[in-house]
Amino acid sequence: MTYGYLAEADLALGNYAEAEANAQWMMNLRPNNTPALLIGAKLRVLFGDASGAIAFLNQAYTQTSPIEVEELAWIANQIASIQVEAGQVDSAEKTLTRAEELFAGYP
Repeated sequence: MTYGYLAEADLALGNYAEAEANAQWMMNLRPNNTPALLIGAKLRVLFGDASGAIAFLNQAYTQTSPIEVEELAWIANQIASIQVEAGQVDSAEKTLTRAEELFAGYP
């Protein structure tokens, strides 16, 4: 988690190369761990890789426990946001419908 905190701090400071290095350390230590995937998705958005960000978020979504409905809804909202920015409005609508089914009224 220390590398996650460092990556988040570097993201906030605009130190994207350092954030990327810390996120990679997270993946090296525990491949495909959800916090690393979430940070990696943020970085991919910043680097202009919408499909890569969505792939990371989809992987994080599938690894999240089905009882964590708020977390699932949050991830779905992140996916939909990227889809809208990428012009995939129909896909975003489907993603948001799924989020609404999971957690009705989620902001």
